[in-house]
Amino acid sequence: MQSNVVKKNLYVGIIYQVCVMLTGFAIRKYISDYLGVYNLGVIGVFENAMSMLILLNFGVGDACMYYLYKYFAENNHYKISEVYSFYKHIFKKVALGIFIFGLFILFNINLIIDIEGNKAFLQIVFGAFLLKTVLYNLLICPRTCFQCDGKRYVIIFSDLIAMMIFLVLKIFFIIKTMNLLIYILLLTIETLISAAYIFFRFKKEYHYIDTNLKETNKQLEKDIFNYAKSLFVSNINYFVYNSTDNIVLSKFCGTIVVGQLSYYYIIVNAIKALVVQISNAIEAQIIKNYNIDSTDKKFQYDFSMFFYFAICSIFVTCLNVLTNDFIKLFFGQQYVLDKSITYLMSTILLLDVMKMPSSMVVISRKLVNKEVPFTTLAMFLNVSLSILLAIKIGPQGVLLATIISEIALLIGDELLAIHSDLNLDLKIVFKKFLYLAVIIANTYIANLITIPVNNYLNWVVNGFICLFVALFTSLLFVRTNEFKTLLNYLSSYIKRK
Repeated sequence: MQSNVVKKNLYVGIIYQVCVMLTGFAIRKYISDYLGVYNLGVIGVFENAMSMLILLNFGVGDACMYYLYKYFAENNHYKISEVYSFYKHIFKKVALGIFIFGLFILFNINLIIDIEGNKAFLQIVFGAFLLKTVLYNLLICPRTCFQCDGKRYVIIFSDLIAMMIFLVLKIFFIIKTMNLLIYILLLTIETLISAAYIFFRFKKEYHYIDTNLKETNKQLEKDIFNYAKSLFVSNINYFVYNSTDNIVLSKFCGTIVVGQLSYYYIIVNAIKALVVQISNAIEAQIIKNYNIDSTDKKFQYDFSMFFYFAICSIFVTCLNVLTNDFIKLFFGQQYVLDKSITYLMSTILLLDVMKMPSSMVVISRKLVNKEVPFTTLAMFLNVSLSILLAIKIGPQGVLLATIISEIALLIGDELLAIHSDLNLDLKIVFKKFLYLAVIIANTYIANLITIPVNNYLNWVVNGFICLFVALFTSLLFVRTNEFKTLLNYLSSYIKRK
């Protein structure tokens, strides 16, 4: 049963990410053509601002999710009801806080965006974004239950259906009205419809949850707040770290640049989501199927690191070599940016993904408090260097600042993993940087042997070349236990098919 749920999450998740990328490209194409690249940049900046406003849950949301995961695993219905009622109560206050601070930004909108044209219209559009974010946070509790119960496919399916239904409507109104506000209001309605379906499924599947408990366990509330305190500083660092790039780009490079980069960001974000979903699902199955000793945490860590490398090697090589040609073929030469943008973005993706095994150690071993100095350093490096380098060298400077801060985070998490109880040593750092070097070499080799792209067929041929190069260099590790375990899994999977 659990295996079927994992497969549902994986397959539906992959379909969803592919659809998000394709529909994202379609919407961006129509917004660029009918509303202008500046408005595309406005969307990116305001999405960053909304991400920062989510900080107002002060880590309580993550703490509640931790306890929901725990009590769903234990099948403790009463405790689930207690946490759910508290979560619902807290997020009403969070939504109010988001609304109040959002109004402050609305009346000082020049703080976050390079204004061209009608300031009042930008404020109205920001208000529509704010409304969407407030409603999302008011309706988040049923969605969270499905996630913590391991049934993410319900959420993904709901979002996917709503997205596909509204795709045609959004394109139609973009063409007919050429009004950004109408597009944002349609996004809000899409959010409400998805939330309504999830609420209907929630009432049907979780009828045992008492959503209106008058009193909750005071000790439980105390435990949640204490856990939230341990996450708070780290969450602030991560949100500021991840949610300021578009704002900095807008203020120092222009909002049009944000719009131009959005084509690249949607590819990178979709690839990252795919890597995470594939790795999480298949890695767990491999460890289970091949009876890797649960006490051999060091090998599990090594295997996890190798598996992320194997997946990332393919995606990053393809991203580096194929992205600019893809954008040129499908959207036109005017949307293609300098090749250095692709290299910098893929490096960020690579560092982010290769950091995941050590990040999981930090979370599972409850080392988040010890990670705070590193996340704080990364946050300050990212914000300060982004501003400095954006002024000096433009958008490449913002991406370069992110790479520097990613390296700081990677080193910090590796050091924490080494000093955990997994019996790791400095060899894992050298091994991880060896993996990074191999992927960089893949890009260099693939660029040397790919052919010029003048049509779709040439682009597909180059895709196969990138795939071959990534798979071939993986053979360097053929004698390792990690490679043999992965090969055994793949061969048995093919036989079953």
